[in-house]
Amino acid sequence: MTTTSQPKTLPEISFRRTKASANREAVIHKEGNRWISRTWKQLEIEVREVARGISDWVSPKDIVCILSENRPEWWIADLAILSLGGASAPIYPTNPPKDVAYILNDCGASLLFLSSKEQLDKIRDLRREKKTGKLERVVVFDEVAADEDWVTTLSEVRKRNSGAGDPRAPPPPSAKADWGRVRRSADHQGTRPLRQDR
Repeated sequence: MTTTSQPKTLPEISFRRTKASANREAVIHKEGNRWISRTWKQLEIEVREVARGISDWVSPKDIVCILSENRPEWWIADLAILSLGGASAPIYPTNPPKDVAYILNDCGASLLFLSSKEQLDKIRDLRREKKTGKLERVVVFDEVAADEDWVTTLSEVRKRNSGAGDPRAPPPPSAKADWGRVRRSADHQGTRPLRQDR
């Protein structure tokens, strides 16, 4: 009798679902007046492309922030981060700049995903005030015009490192992120991650 090992990470769970439901609709969202659907296979391709694109920016135990409304790219970025052994720290898009700065500094994020020009402008203002801590790069989900060398778009990230290996292996058990930092940042906005090491 053949036994199948249970998935140990969220990316593994998602990728296993792709094998079972590759061409089935996974998510549907509205863009303007159109409803756009993605299959499980399409989502997995995007996750792997983003993971490769940020593979030289994210190491195991790194914490990456996501400042965005609820949208498919949030999920894609989160799974890409987890695929590399990192952890994501969410930031509410309605948070004022001072709270955004607090979370970025508290978790020590060097990479930030965000949704739109509106959110990017918050970070621009914070950078001018030198309040973004260790933040080095920003990836914007929307296509925005930006002259800064620290800003890129998700579509550009998906083209980066196309020859890199597929980041599908889960991190070793010892490669745990500093969940205390994630927990403190989440507590600041009134939420708690599911995992809590006390």
